[in-house]
Amino acid sequence: YLEFQVHNRMRVQDPQGILNAVLAGLVSISASCNNVGVSSSCIIGSIAALSSMAAGKLLNRYKIDDPIGSFQIFGFSGLWGCLAVGIFDKDLGLINTGSFSMIETQALGCLVIIAWSSIFSTIFFRIFKAIGRLRVNQFY
Repeated sequence: YLEFQVHNRMRVQDPQGILNAVLAGLVSISASCNNVGVSSSCIIGSIAALSSMAAGKLLNRYKIDDPIGSFQIFGFSGLWGCLAVGIFDKDLGLINTGSFSMIETQALGCLVIIAWSSIFSTIFFRIFKAIGRLRVNQFY
């Protein structure tokens, strides 16, 4: 809905953007779907849609190639979804308990995931670059 409204004001319709926003909402709510209410899930999904749209603009601005928008959907929205658990969780979330312990734990988990992915991606890509398999040849 948010994606539709943004593009409606601009008088341009973008079906791919609308579907990406929906997918971003689904990705973000996956981490906390069993322990948040309906209103919280709407907020989480809406923020994910907006962050996905902003991430797409950010990636374009810095000329980072993501033709199908997978990083903006799964990276940004997934990161937001993990952090949202610490905020909106019915039992341990910041809103219901006033304690930052759950969001701190979720943030630490996000940092570990980012570090793990960065380290092993770097190793993988350097190995493939060294053996000449990072790029496909011109006949493909």
